Amino acid sequence: MLLFYPGDNTPVCTKQFCSYRDRADDFSALQATIVGISAQDLVSHEAFATKHALNVPLLADVDKQVSRLYTPIRRASASSVP
Repeated sequence: MLLFYPGDNTPVCTKQFCSYRDRADDFSALQATIVGISAQDLVSHEAFATKHALNVPLLADVDKQVSRLYTPIRRASASSVP
């Protein structure tokens, strides 16, 4: 699972990645791999992973090229639904 996240060491992201760390066996049983990606550089990712003993690979998308390829699909507004 490719997980885009806004930033290293933010409260929500830290809680989320720590839950992935803590549930690693559950993901393994599903043969699922989680990979995080954000605009921070590798130095930031390494510090984040070390500080919280994360076992999820973190990719650096500093120029946001990958993020642009995965533009989220926005829900249609109520007025555009037939």
